[in-house]
Amino acid sequence: MATRRGQIDRETRRLLAKLASSDRTRNDKWTRKRPTEWQPTKVRDPRGGFFPTFTRLSAWDFVVEKLKEGHPVETVRLGEPPARVGYVLKVKLERDPQTLYVKLELSRNRRRVYGRSFHY
Repeated sequence: MATRRGQIDRETRRLLAKLASSDRTRNDKWTRKRPTEWQPTKVRDPRGGFFPTFTRLSAWDFVVEKLKEGHPVETVRLGEPPARVGYVLKVKLERDPQTLYVKLELSRNRRRVYGRSFHY
């Protein structure tokens, strides 16, 4: 899981990127057991393109890109579900004074990734 503050082991990083790459293995829907604040359309996409803000799909693509680039990932304890581990990326976006906050969670069987947060 965690090796030192700001880093996770390679296996976990690769697994998060792999699961986040597929619509079949990723989920960002809000539930009572797993509340989310997944708001990509409120975050400016620094890569430009047709849409000025992220879309649901481009947000996931961006997360995968950052994981593959080796962007620092911190681990946190989640309140819901209790005692689960969250994986947090804090990304300083180009031409934007705010920092993007992304939080992911692996399922217990490590076959799905949940997008818990994507917002400023």
